[in-house]
Amino acid sequence: MKKAVVVFTSLTLIFLLGCSAIEDKSSEKQIIEETTYEENIDIDKYEELNNIKEIINLEDYNINVESDNKGTRIILFEKNEKKIYKSIFVKEKRHLKLIDLQSNEKPLINETI
Repeated sequence: MKKAVVVFTSLTLIFLLGCSAIEDKSSEKQIIEETTYEENIDIDKYEELNNIKEIINLEDYNINVESDNKGTRIILFEKNEKKIYKSIFVKEKRHLKLIDLQSNEKPLINETI
């Protein structure tokens, strides 16, 4: 009987330790993939802004990076604390969308660059 209890306890501990190791790895992954919010960016730092500046005058807006992670970058263009445009750049496919947040029309840019 003691053997059964010892074996059961050992297996339970191994299982619980294994689960906590998996949880730790997923927490690390979440930290790495967290997005950042950056205000008043350096315009030359982001390649998609070259295409966007052909459509809108960048000097008229506060440009804020809402998120920039491994797969995508989202930039907001604000005026008087109101979000006017939003760009979404899919890095691997090099696909860019520029959306006018004040209208329900099609994107101003929706192409591979």
